Amino acid sequence: MIRGVSISAGGVVSKGHLYGFALNGGVCGVSNFKGVVLSGVFNVNDAFKGVEIAGLGNSSALGRGVQVGLVNVCKHLKGIQVGLWNVNGKRSLPIVNWAF
Repeated sequence: MIRGVSISAGGVVSKGHLYGFALNGGVCGVSNFKGVVLSGVFNVNDAFKGVEIAGLGNSSALGRGVQVGLVNVCKHLKGIQVGLWNVNGKRSLPIVNWAF
């Protein structure tokens, strides 16, 4: 479990939880996170609550908040996706997608 701030050139990969802020040069792959995650390449999480921003894309099964990246995927989303292609449980749209 990570609480607080995590800064990494490579990334964070863990089956644990992240609460707070993470800045990664590569990837973030945690089970759950609450807070803000910025990654240079990709974010892959089981669930998130907050904001996830990635250079290429974001992928989550359950999400509440905002995803920003080129490609965003979240099966059960309550929030907004901003990117070139966005997929959630209701629809797939370019630029902006939402589910509430």
